[in-house]
Amino acid sequence: MVDEVKTIRSPKWILLSCKNAEKISCLIVDILNDCSYRTCRNSVSENVDFIVTDNAEIPKGVSAETIFFDGSVTLSENMIEMFTHKVSSYEYVCRRYGDEYRNIKTYSENHYSADVTCRNVDGREFDIIHGGILGRVRMKKNVYTVQDVLLCTAVLTATGIPLASVIEYFSRE
Repeated sequence: MVDEVKTIRSPKWILLSCKNAEKISCLIVDILNDCSYRTCRNSVSENVDFIVTDNAEIPKGVSAETIFFDGSVTLSENMIEMFTHKVSSYEYVCRRYGDEYRNIKTYSENHYSADVTCRNVDGREFDIIHGGILGRVRMKKNVYTVQDVLLCTAVLTATGIPLASVIEYFSRE
């Protein structure tokens, strides 16, 4: 008889360090689950693809995937640098780092030189532009703000989730 070999994968950690981190982390978990990724929030679990947390305590030796920070919570440069993908608002990055972006992906509702931007805002409908790709968001409910959608889009696309999947989620909700 052959013993079953169980493969334990290292989940990718997404850390949100911002004022509304709890709301955004719940939203990102919901989007990732909707995209068929096994995801949990603020806890370590076996056989998950992503762990989304708003707690800055990341265990050593984990795959630190994506961090979002906006300056509302103080993080050390070492903490920020341990993440593969870094995301922040365009306004914060320009104010904090000037022209030296340090490979930080940015989002903005107002500055079109950010990596993820929106245009043609008409109530709950607007265009999102990311990497030359344009998508139209038509939110059914008035639950999220344009900033919420842009922040989630920037974090998830930096992590590798297709823009179309994020737009589809917000257009259904």
